[in-house]
Parts: sequence; structure tokens; C-alpha cells
Amino acid sequence: MLCALSLLGAALAVYGTANGPWGQSDTAAYLAAARSLVRGEGLGFPDSDGDFQFLTHYPPLYSLLLAFFYSLGGDLLATPRWLSVLSYAGTIFGAGYLFIRFGRSPWLAVLAALLIGAFPMAVRMSHAAMSEALFLFLLVWAGYALLAALRAGRRSLLAAALLTGLLPLARYVGVAFLAAGFLAVLGLSAGGWRERLKRAAGFAGLACLPILAWLIWTHLATGQEPAGRMFQVAAADAGAKFRLFVSLFAKVVWEWLPYHPFYPATKSRVRLAVLFLAALFVIGLTLFARRRARRAGLTQAAFPLFAVFGLASLAYALTLLAAYLFSDPIPYVDDRMLLPFYVSLTLCLLGALAVWQSAWPGKWRWAAGISWLAAGVFLVWWFPQTLYYVQEDHAGWGVTVFAWRESPTLQALDDLPPGQPVVSDDAALILLWTGRPVYDLTASLRPDFVAGEAAYGSDLADPAQRAFCQQGAPLVLFGDLASWLQASYGEAGRLRLQSLLGPLPGREFPDGEIYWCGSP
Repeated sequence: MLCALSLLGAALAVYGTANGPWGQSDTAAYLAAARSLVRGEGLGFPDSDGDFQFLTHYPPLYSLLLAFFYSLGGDLLATPRWLSVLSYAGTIFGAGYLFIRFGRSPWLAVLAALLIGAFPMAVRMSHAAMSEALFLFLLVWAGYALLAALRAGRRSLLAAALLTGLLPLARYVGVAFLAAGFLAVLGLSAGGWRERLKRAAGFAGLACLPILAWLIWTHLATGQEPAGRMFQVAAADAGAKFRLFVSLFAKVVWEWLPYHPFYPATKSRVRLAVLFLAALFVIGLTLFARRRARRAGLTQAAFPLFAVFGLASLAYALTLLAAYLFSDPIPYVDDRMLLPFYVSLTLCLLGALAVWQSAWPGKWRWAAGISWLAAGVFLVWWFPQTLYYVQEDHAGWGVTVFAWRESPTLQALDDLPPGQPVVSDDAALILLWTGRPVYDLTASLRPDFVAGEAAYGSDLADPAQRAFCQQGAPLVLFGDLASWLQASYGEAGRLRLQSLLGPLPGREFPDGEIYWCGSP
């Protein structure tokens, strides 16, 4: 069943990426850095001034894997596509296999594979040329390695630490699972407190080495802030940010519940209270079940599974909170950002079911039926959203659609001199497909210039316009600039388009336009 569900998930991801995996600006940075590394230029890409910018805002593991496969002849887009597909299938299989190996509950194995594989955001991220699918794969199998180490002893702890150490290199927030692993080894491994503390410290120290090496190297090589972020303690607005984070967090988790629009209207405090009480109930009942099983001499094999992923859920939420309070830019709090929390929480809750089953083995048939019924309700509720994602992603969107290979607009840029900068309303697209320095048109336009009547290139205080007129950088447009101007500056912005571009010599293509300051 696990193999069948994994293959079904892989087939769904293959269909969803048939016209290319979707990708945005993050994707362009990952792929461009991998390509530059294969060319011997380093792990990074040119900035708008043509200077090489090292990859620091993004962790390196995804780009390093892509570079490895690129060096073997892998295609620019097919490589991240198949990496996501295989990672997704491996996550589905691993989530279920945890319960065969450590939960002794085959029926829970199928339930875990279904609830994680069919979650709409998990499906969507399996269609992306992004690091999320890889991160979830590492999360599940790092948990597997840690549980194996807790059962087998010290020898397996080295493999668990090395695999856990890869998580922050896939996404910086993965440092949460280093803390969870430390607590799991400290609290669940055999021996006295001193021995367990020594073992946990060794695990954490080894797991921290990869991310520490990366952060130190990037800081020394580039002088930039660790992880490309500013860290500061602002006590004045910490309270307001904390309340906003809690409200957003509770809203996202609440909306995972089936048929939530039909619930009575509730405030964020009520939602948080309900979720908190539910968590207390699960934890309390699980601890009681563990105690009962221990007294009755019954197996407690599933409790470490519950504990490891419960600690992972808590550590992830606290790490995200810390990043929200003290880093700049602050992370989004949405389905995509909380996807690892969902996976950890699901495995934790199913681990709790396995513990309850071990404590009351003779009275479990009715509870198993209720569990399957509840899972069916979730799957039915998710199905329309999952189907929408599959259909939308199958059509292809973003900068990584296969059709961009045949873009007349991009092909027209091939005649430009090497290193020639470009100004565009889609900087990620230019970076990914041409590797040229690119200025972001919409990020550099000044409101007072838009309010005037001068043609583009007249505002030399704008570095993009200086490059346009003084360096011969063509202005390349792919989107609907009029709509962006209207959304940003109202009706005056939409009407501004004619005076902005009208005096400029240009050329139209089926998928874009190119303008010049003087003669092409």
C-alpha cells in the first residue's frame, strides 16, 4: 500500500509538472546559483551592477544538489522537476514506513501516507522547483534515523546527527529540528542523566556543524548578515508582533480543519484556546496511556515517535515565532511556511493514536473506525483544493515553464554583448534564462517620477533608468505594466503608460516587448 500510494503521488506530481515546475524569484536564485557553480563562477549570481552576489539569503543544499546533477548533464528545469517528484514520493513512503517500523501499526502507516500526501499544500509544493519538497523528505527521514538511533543506541546516532544537520542547509528554519533532536536524545535515550546529556550534546554539536560552517563561511566571504537577514531586538513592538503572529498562526491551523467556514464565528483567542486545550488533551491522554502500558507490561514502541515529532512541532513553531519577532525580513505565516509544522504535527498525532492503541489493544477497533472516518472527512474536504492545484500547475506558470525555452523575447536578448545588463518587470525570469545582470523596473520607479509626464529614462536618480540610457540596457516587459501602475498609483498610473513608453523606440513580440533609450 505504501509503495502504491508513493507511486500514485509521484504520478500526480509528474502530471502537475508536465509543462514545467512552477517557480518564482526564489527559484531563479536557486537555479542560477547552481548553474554558476557548475561554470566555476561560485555559488551565486550577478547582481544588477554585474558584481557577483553569493547565495546567502537562501540556504545552499538545494542549489548544491542541483549543481551536482547539472554537472552530470542534467537539464536546467528537468532536474528540479524530478527532484521534487522523487522527494514527494519518498516523503509519502517514509511517513508511512515510520509506523511500520516504530509504531507497529500498519493501518496507521497507510493513514499517515494519505494525510501527508494528500494535503493540498504538500501537493502544490511537489510541483515546484523549490526546496520545500526536499526539506520535507529530509524531515521525515531524519526523524526515522533519530528513532532508529534511540532504539539501537550510540552507533546509529552519528547517522541521525548527520541527516538532521542537513535540515538547516535546506531551509534555515530547520535549526528547530536540531533543538528537537537534542531534547529527544536527552529525554528518551537509555542510561543516566549524565550519560544522556553527554550523548545529546554530542548529537547537537555534530548536527550543528554543517550550518555553522556555512554561516561562518558566508559571513567571512561576503561580510553579510548570517542567513542574509538582520537580527534585532525591538522591545517596543515585540508585544504587537507576538499577538499578530499568534493570531495568524491560529488562523492557518484552524483553517486546516474540515468545513471550518461553517463553524460559528470565533475570535483568534477562542481558536487558540480550543487548539491549546486539544493539545493538552492529546498530551495528557498519551502520557496516561504510556503509564498504563508500562504498568501492564505492554509494548511502548510508539511513544518515541509521538515524542520526537511532537518536539519537532513545538520547536518549529517557537523558531518561527523567534524569526517573526527578531529578524528582518519577517517570514510569512501561511500554509506554505507551516507545511513542515503540519507534517510534524500529523505524525505526532498519529503517534499518539499508536500509543493509545498499545495501551488499550482490546478496545481499539471502534477507535480505528473513527480514525478512518475522520481521515476520510479531511480527504473529502481537501479534494477540491488539491484538484485545483493539480489543474493550475499542470497548465504551467511562473519563470520555470518549459515554454520559456522558445520565448521570442528571450531569444532576442541573445544578441546582446556578454554581461550587458537588462531592465525588466520580471527580473527573476531574466536572471534564470539569460544569467545577465538585471534591474527590477517596478522596484526602482519613484512615485514622483510616475506622477510626472517624462518618458522612461529621464529620471537619472533611478539606477535602472541610468543603466537604460547610459549603459544601453534594454527595457524588457513581460507582464501587464498598465495593471501594475494602476494597482500602485491608481487611475493616474494606468494613464501614465503612454507617456512613459510612447516616445521610446521598441519592438513587440508575442510574449513581450523590448524598448531602448536610443537606437537599438
